[in-house]
Amino acid sequence: MKTSKNHGWWLALLLLPLAAMAAPPMTYEMDAVGEIEIGPDGAVKDYRLGGDLPQGVVQAVDSNVRRWKFEPILVDGRPVIATTRMRLALTAVPTEGDQFALKVTNVWFGEPGKRRTLAPPLYPPAMQRAYVEGKVSLIVKVDADGNVVDAMSEQTSLSKDVKGKTANRWRRMLEESSVAAARNWKFTPTEKIDGEATPTLVRVPVVFSMGGRWSGFVPGPIQPVPWLIRESTTSQAMRDTLEDGQMQPLDSRFKLARDVVGTTL
Repeated sequence: MKTSKNHGWWLALLLLPLAAMAAPPMTYEMDAVGEIEIGPDGAVKDYRLGGDLPQGVVQAVDSNVRRWKFEPILVDGRPVIATTRMRLALTAVPTEGDQFALKVTNVWFGEPGKRRTLAPPLYPPAMQRAYVEGKVSLIVKVDADGNVVDAMSEQTSLSKDVKGKTANRWRRMLEESSVAAARNWKFTPTEKIDGEATPTLVRVPVVFSMGGRWSGFVPGPIQPVPWLIRESTTSQAMRDTLEDGQMQPLDSRFKLARDVVGTTL
């Protein structure tokens, strides 16, 4: 999900009817990122949004998020206070009467911060010479201190439709390079349960690109990751949409009592 740094169009969207926009009507996307805190009963105690968001978007998010209800988080059978990072993906869609609505297209919790830019892996020279690009979907295990304790590729896709030993060799080269780089990454855990930071799993796409041209990838086989025991269909679908530089948390303790994806703010 792309996040635009220029929010001027959102302000214009909040002030102008859709009839004033060029036809056909377009949809617009943005992410609202912040921190949310829930009490022992699962009710939202507080939340804060970051970034320079239009006031209309802030008000729409505020009026809804404060009514959210979560499943209580337990520690030794005791419900506790917990905080986490929230990322809310929004789409502005046309409605009847020359108006628009903000629709929730995704929401996830527990995305860690980056202590510094994640150093990219080495692009295998042999693959550069062969003009082969690739995309590795990594599952990264991060401890409570933000250190990477393990990493594994769940899928490696190539820009060329090749089979057999050649495809396996190219995939293995990209996977080894990606895992080696990931072991030196540093994160800042953002989910705290009863005041304690928690370990996390994140999905991180790594793109090997020659640059200067469009890239398309032939999906590689899915490899089971032993630490990723359960994952929803919606979460799995995000694997194909994540872009270079994005992250998807996979094991947040925060669970909404009612799904909000697809609802209108």
